[in-house]
Amino acid sequence: MSGELDEKIELILQRDDRYSSDAYEFIGRAVAFSVKRRLDSGRESKHVSARELLEDIVVFAAGEFGPFAERVLRGWGIEASADIGNVVYNMIRVSALSADERDSRDDFDTDFDLFAGLRKAGELKSNAKVEVPVIA
Repeated sequence: MSGELDEKIELILQRDDRYSSDAYEFIGRAVAFSVKRRLDSGRESKHVSARELLEDIVVFAAGEFGPFAERVLRGWGIEASADIGNVVYNMIRVSALSADERDSRDDFDTDFDLFAGLRKAGELKSNAKVEVPVIA
């Protein structure tokens, strides 16, 4: 993490210690991943909706932590999409992330199931055909 981000996370944790500092660092990286993914697909705007971010967090977490993604997120205090919203908006309050007038903390109060998405991503990976080397 950068020193500036570390300082901002410390400010957040002084006011709200529900989530691990690792959760904030992860969400910062996940937002960067989501923005890059959108720009790479031809979108001109860096804006990412809450729904898009939630979907990309599933992809990013599965890539980062594999079958342990759910356990890692829960270990940081993230139990639902609303928790992602809390982390994002805590970061917005200290200018670690930005939002525009279209965005609201309430956008994260949805029935989107992070962990079902992670389990599905894990199932897709486990169904992939892998050639196992033979040791002789």
